[in-house]
Amino acid sequence: MTIQVSGKKSVDSDVQDNIVVDYDKKGGIVRIEIMNISLNEFRKSERKLENFLIVGKNNPGIRGFAVK
Repeated sequence: MTIQVSGKKSVDSDVQDNIVVDYDKKGGIVRIEIMNISLNEFRKSERKLENFLIVGKNNPGIRGFAVK
């Protein structure tokens, strides 16, 4: 889930577990994102995802996908 607080450009972020807070150049909150998976859990599975995408790249029958 993403909560857009302002339309300003994000220049910095704080990340803690599954929450990301983006800030503008004056330190105001731009966006708050709450993810279904924590970044620590994502990092643990990142290698498996990379291997899947390599297999997909080498096999035209398998399509890659975007992770948001």
